[in-house]
Amino acid sequence: MTIFIVKEDEISLSQAPKDDAPVIGVLLADDRVEQIGDPENPAWVKVSRLPDKKLTGFLPLRALQPESPPSPDIDEGQFYDAVALAARVSAADDEYLYGLAVALSGLKNIPSSVAGSDGFGPFQFTITRWADLVGRFGADQDITIEGRSDPFAQVVLAAGYARLLTDNLKRALNREPKLTELFLAHLLGGDAGPVVLTAADSATSIDSASKDKSGAADAQKAVADNPQIFQHGSQTTIAQALTTAAEKLQPGLNAASQLKAKLNPPGAAAPAPQQDVVEAFKRLMIPLEGLRHDVYRDNLGKLTVGIGHLVLASDNLTFGQLISDEQITTLFEKDSAMALRGAQLQAAQAGITDPNFVPMLASVNFQLGTHWNTTKFPQTWGMIVAGRYEDAARALDGTAWAHQTPNRVRDFQAALRRLPAKQ
Repeated sequence: MTIFIVKEDEISLSQAPKDDAPVIGVLLADDRVEQIGDPENPAWVKVSRLPDKKLTGFLPLRALQPESPPSPDIDEGQFYDAVALAARVSAADDEYLYGLAVALSGLKNIPSSVAGSDGFGPFQFTITRWADLVGRFGADQDITIEGRSDPFAQVVLAAGYARLLTDNLKRALNREPKLTELFLAHLLGGDAGPVVLTAADSATSIDSASKDKSGAADAQKAVADNPQIFQHGSQTTIAQALTTAAEKLQPGLNAASQLKAKLNPPGAAAPAPQQDVVEAFKRLMIPLEGLRHDVYRDNLGKLTVGIGHLVLASDNLTFGQLISDEQITTLFEKDSAMALRGAQLQAAQAGITDPNFVPMLASVNFQLGTHWNTTKFPQTWGMIVAGRYEDAARALDGTAWAHQTPNRVRDFQAALRRLPAKQ
């Protein structure tokens, strides 16, 4: 079914395809909806609001525009920057992640060329694998099931997945896994990967190594979806698969190494937010998020502590628990690192050189996740990149974000309006 973007500032979702029908709810500009049926009235469409699909009703077609299909092309510099950032946050290998995308898709945001495969994007995530990774890592960055077509959302989940697979393989193999083993595990899955790669004999076929074991179905799907690696189908031996994986991965690793040297010449300091920008961001965030030592629920009911830190399962914190000043600082530094680095990349992409705007972008990243510009407000972001700052500011009026946190939106709008016009 077609995905639409709401183009009017505000539109009523109706119970029936007519203007005087009872109203179910209100949708705002840039909201995404999925068509789920064709009513008898051709001027209307039956939709459900994304991402939760909990709100269903009818909208007039005049208020909608079809979502543009994702571009197949990926800017290699921007992609590597995103990979490097996600790798640092997840403690993954940046060159491996870049090389993996080259090996699997040629660094393209495209569907799989293999008949019957539903893989998509630079990392060729299937629908099932994507859903699993969103459940594991998506909440931290507000990445949803619908985000699979965003190559930069794929980077974030691929980095988390690489870290998970590395840990699983390290326990299974009792050593650090090789990159080719990590590549095979990426294809086979978190259960089947360790099972296959710990087989006693590398001459064992994939079918024999995984048969009647955890993840066997995942292994069979991986074989079907990736004939370029498993060239003899399920009878491909582990040794053959590893050899082919090494051949496929190496060109991407070489490309990553060359690009890394180009973007970060020897002797150059790794890009990092300047200390004054970090301090400016912290001063900005404390009044907005508050500073609390006790774990509380924010206005969306999510457990929060410190300077707006959303509590993760790995934090081992419970409602009402108190944490120290040192813990608050540690959590904020971790949270702010990705928000600030993302802001630097966004400012560069938009051609904005005003250093005072970077903390404002970081504030938006901190609240909405670093992919808000491509997943939540792509049209508004397009205006910012084009230098149409006043139009971008006005486009945020009436959005769900403005209703939820009006002061933050007004601050961002004011910052946009202070930017000098592009020459």
